[in-house]
Amino acid sequence: MYLSRRPLGVTTTSRTARGLLRYALLGFASSALLSGSFLSLCSPLTFLAKAAATPAAARSERPVAVGQPAPPLALPDLAGQIVTLNAYQGRPLIINFWATWCEPCREEMPLLQQAHNAHQRAGLGVLGISQDSEERLTAVRTYWTQSGWSFPSLLDPDGAVARRYQVFLLPSTIFINAQGVVAAIHLGPINATQIEQYLAKIL
Repeated sequence: MYLSRRPLGVTTTSRTARGLLRYALLGFASSALLSGSFLSLCSPLTFLAKAAATPAAARSERPVAVGQPAPPLALPDLAGQIVTLNAYQGRPLIINFWATWCEPCREEMPLLQQAHNAHQRAGLGVLGISQDSEERLTAVRTYWTQSGWSFPSLLDPDGAVARRYQVFLLPSTIFINAQGVVAAIHLGPINATQIEQYLAKIL
């Protein structure tokens, strides 16, 4: 309901992007109305508004694409420690953009944990990047702690890194090889088979 996929390495046109945003907005609104939750509607609307408000400087940057270096990032983890992309230099990495209000995001977290457990000895890193707003950071920490995920999640409440990675729909997952180059981009929910197929490109 929340997302559409596009072929890897193909840039989404502005018309397509507007269509995807409209489709996602309708999906979020329908879910919120069915659940009777105003918060579940406000949170995705906030994310979509942040994604749509991309500064001109960011829009002029080279699109994130397969074969291009991953954009730099520096964000706090749940303990407030700054984590950078450079910390994973020389290691394959999965970056997953998610939010607590995104049901497909929560559903795929166990699969990311499984990948982390299975390939940790091969040096695989996994990073979650929460798109929850400032007022929901306590909820993010509570969810992460209670779920017991052992890989880190970073906090991106203003969506700055999501905009840099041109993420406008959730979940979105980026696979980066040990040279820091984007090897695969997956928009939408991901399954275990797809994760392993993408990992074959970076391990």
